[in-house]
Amino acid sequence: MKNAWVGIDIGKEVHWVVAIDDTGGELLFRRVENSETDLLSLIAELEALCRDTLWAVDMRDGPAALAIALLLAADRFVAYIPGVAVSRSCEALAGESKTDRREVRVIAEKLRLRRDLAGFPSAGHPAACTGPAPVRWTPAKSRAADSAHAAETVP
Repeated sequence: MKNAWVGIDIGKEVHWVVAIDDTGGELLFRRVENSETDLLSLIAELEALCRDTLWAVDMRDGPAALAIALLLAADRFVAYIPGVAVSRSCEALAGESKTDRREVRVIAEKLRLRRDLAGFPSAGHPAACTGPAPVRWTPAKSRAADSAHAAETVP
């Protein structure tokens, strides 16, 4: 099983979703209705396909609220990448800059390549009402290595 970095280009009624693997290869690209049923189906599909999934959205309220709430309820890391950052990155690429596929791909790539993105706090976190907070993701491999190192260094 692979890790997956999942970008969601948020729309009012539909979202575009792409999942990429460790090397940037595309695992999934599709349109998802902004409904609880479709979003839960997407989460389950990717959880079955990948060992660890990280998610990023380009909006933090309004039409993104349902997707963010469902992902946090599933205990998934969700980062916020501002839409303006996505637009600027798309403009820098050759070809047509305003396509759903390109925008969602940029969201997923930013998530895969950057380790300094703030995530939304889980429902129990004190900052849950204020939006993105400095919650950082650690890859499962690193968490295991840290635990092993901690076990070795404890007297």
